[in-house]
Order: sequence, then structure tokens, then C-alpha cells
Amino acid sequence: MAVSGRCHLSAYVLGKSGNCGECTQPCRWKWELHGENGLVATSLGKYLLSAKDLCMIEYIPELLKAGIAAFKVEGRLRDSGYLEMVSRCYREAIDACIEGNYTPEKIEVWRRELASVYNRGFSTGFYFGVPGLEGFSPEKDMNVSEKQRRAVGIIENYYTKQQAAAVRILEEGISVGDEIVIEGNTTYLRQQVRSLMKKR
Repeated sequence: MAVSGRCHLSAYVLGKSGNCGECTQPCRWKWELHGENGLVATSLGKYLLSAKDLCMIEYIPELLKAGIAAFKVEGRLRDSGYLEMVSRCYREAIDACIEGNYTPEKIEVWRRELASVYNRGFSTGFYFGVPGLEGFSPEKDMNVSEKQRRAVGIIENYYTKQQAAAVRILEEGISVGDEIVIEGNTTYLRQQVRSLMKKR
């Protein structure tokens, strides 16, 4: 009913099919488990259908040996920074495997990098059997990453010669040294704020 990539829950509940790009994410809602005796289960958490993200970065050799020739990055409802990070980590892992320098140290770096972008915790899904509670995050509905994205401003103009942008700052604000991501329909740029000049 609610297995990532072949989920029917959104279509069943609201008539919006996740398999057609219209997911309303009911698996991330708060649910209650009621017994036939009327009692409500509370020990498991509030997000009973919240599955962790699939992560197989430490099993790339086994996947390649099994004959898998293509990997799909699930990017639905994810930002371009997530897609860049996940695509790069898996590309590096596959190349390292082929070149013979796939090491536990590299795996640890990739896992840290993957954990730094939006994620719901990691699981191996159904690769090694039917997942139990370890495949779910019943206490957390969405992002478990320590890094949180916040909208800090809207770029109103970019001055090519000066390589400077005019930004309308929102409530969060920015400071020199902050890492920012500039995103648009055809733009994705990650950089550190080196200087600020406020308009008076």
C-alpha cells in the first residue's frame, strides 16, 4: 500500500497518484493505530508509515556484481542540491569500485555527505529481506538532516561585471561566512558569502 516507488496510498486517500507525480505524502502524516478493543497504540510513535530513505552506498560492489547497470536517483519533491549530492556520491562510489579503490573510509565520507542533505534516515529497504521497524522513522515525519534549508532572500538583479547580486533579504537574513544556495529554474549555485553591502 505504501512502498516507495510503487505507492497507492495517496491515490487511495485523495485520488492523487504518487506514481504519476502527484503524491500528497500521506505516509508522512500522523496516524493512529486502533485495536479492535478501542485502545490506541502510542509506543511506536506518531508517523507509523514514515519509511526511511533507501541508501545502498555501502553495497555498491554487490549491486554491480549482481549485474545492475543503471541506478535511479529518486528526486521527486527534492531540491537540486540533493540531486547533485546523491548523483555525485553514487557516481564516485561506482567509479571507485571499478577502479579498485572502494574503501571503508570513502564509504564513511559518502554517508556523511548523503546525511548532510535532506533525508529521512537510511535503510536498505527490501534488498536483504522485509524491513522491520528499523526501516521506518515513526518519531519523525520528514527531514532528519542536521542541516536545514531556509529562504533568506530573493535575488532581484545580478551584475555580471561586478559579479555581485542585489538581494531582497527576508526575515532570516544572512551574514558574511554563511553558506548559501542560489536556485532558479536553470540555476544552482552553492557558495559562501564573502561580503555584504547594505542599501541605505
